[in-house]
Order: sequence, then C-alpha cells, then structure tokens
Amino acid sequence: MQAEQQRAANAPEARLRLAEVEQDLGRRVDALAQVGFSPTLGERIRSLETERARLQQVTAQAVIDDADALVANIVANYRAAMLELRARLDNETDRTRTRELLRQMLGPIVVNKDADGVTWAEMTNPASQLAAGGVSLTVVAGAGFEPTTFGL
Repeated sequence: MQAEQQRAANAPEARLRLAEVEQDLGRRVDALAQVGFSPTLGERIRSLETERARLQQVTAQAVIDDADALVANIVANYRAAMLELRARLDNETDRTRTRELLRQMLGPIVVNKDADGVTWAEMTNPASQLAAGGVSLTVVAGAGFEPTTFGL
C-alpha cells in the first residue's frame, strides 16, 4: 500500500520530468543530425533514453493505480447503493422513495414500445451514476431482456 501511495505522489513529478526528457532528447537528436555523432552526445542520448524508459514505467504504473482506485470506488459506491436498496425493499412501504433511490443509482429509465410491439428500456449513464461521474455509457435492453441464444 505504501508503494502505491509513493508512486501516486511521484506520478505528477514523473510526468513533468518525462516531458522535459522527451524535449531534451528531441533537441539532442536534432543536434546529432546537424553535427554528427560524438561520444559525449551519444552518451547523453543513451542516458536520456534510459531515464525516459524509467519515467514511462512510473507513469504507466500510476495510470494502473488510478484505474484500480477508480474501480474500487465504483465497487464501494455500488455495494453501498445495493445495501441501501435492499434495506428499503425489506423495510420500506414507500415505493416512491425506493423508485427515487433506483433513479439516483441508475439514472432515468425510459421504457418504449416500437412499431413491431417490442418493448425495450433505455438507461442513460448508469455507470456514471454509480461512479459519481466521469463515465458516459448508454445501455439498451431489448428482445424481452433475455440473451440471444441464436437457436441453441
């Protein structure tokens, strides 16, 4: 856990340093193209490439850690919402308040029937509702809400 926190703390600095290293590396390669190879220039380019690889690894791990934290947050929000829903369904006689909880969890749900008589429901942004923002997803359920078996 401490390693993850340390990486998270170092990630912004690593991203800034990575940008600096890439700019410096670009300038050195341009110099190499203009004046030709020198041992000092070659050594500096190798050093910058090594540092760039290390910084890319640090920033990539920070992205993974951020994604892990986001998933953990989504799971925690979902679990809390499901526990509250379960408690309301078990104890609540006020269905209006229960429907409001579902609306808060999933967003608006619109039930439609098309010209062929097929009923389907559309939820807008259920993932962002559960994650408390940042994700946009549209889910449409149709064909009787059952998975298609393709004749199996």
